[in-house]
Amino acid sequence: MSFERDSTWAVAQTTPRRGDLEGNLAQHLRLAEGAAEAGAELVLFPELSLTTYHREFQPDEALDAGEPRLEPLAEAARRLRLSLLAGAPVAAPGGGLHIGALLYSPEGEPQIYRKQFVHRSEKPCFRCGPGGPTIPVAGETVASSICADLTYPEHAQAAAEAGATVYAAGCFLTPEGWEVDAGLLRGYAGTYGMLVLMANFGNSTPAFETAGRSAAWAPGGELLACAPESGEALLLARHRSGRWTGEVRIAEA
Repeated sequence: MSFERDSTWAVAQTTPRRGDLEGNLAQHLRLAEGAAEAGAELVLFPELSLTTYHREFQPDEALDAGEPRLEPLAEAARRLRLSLLAGAPVAAPGGGLHIGALLYSPEGEPQIYRKQFVHRSEKPCFRCGPGGPTIPVAGETVASSICADLTYPEHAQAAAEAGATVYAAGCFLTPEGWEVDAGLLRGYAGTYGMLVLMANFGNSTPAFETAGRSAAWAPGGELLACAPESGEALLLARHRSGRWTGEVRIAEA
């Protein structure tokens, strides 16, 4: 049986800027601090959250979870006793790029989940990846998902069959796609009894408009929290004495 203990789970809606790794990293650290202060076990960031979303990456722009520039994330995970899932382009074996979710945990080495179902529009830049293992966090089992992964029902089914109790989807969702994808995520929460977390961008890019509205669904499908359509926000999904509640914290202007 899942969620036998009290826990808190966080979703970060971020506003990354292209070419500003330092500033994007600072935002991650600020939101991680807020998640830890709220007692969160894990904080989920959007797809490509460290770099912003675009489809013009070059192989030499890949980030590595263990590289010195990203050591502040590893240090924060250890210091705050918090697991962080951040998005970045990562090198693909044999050349090219994958879209990755970088996991930093309080203990152990960083791990990488590699997006399995790359959207057809992303294929000139990115290769489909092999996915990655589930992650133990606070007595639960977390399965990572990156945007288009969630549009394949077999992805969520495989996560559930692997024992996942939390489905963590880092995304870049447009206004046109939000309703459909949110419906799928709500359905996975209901069908598989998983806590479902979805992190989206709070700002648009020169090429793509964001829907914002990062969200969390309780096992069973109840919407716990939903962020505004734009801007930075931190969502909290809390499990206390068998009951789920949600909270949205908006960044001050």
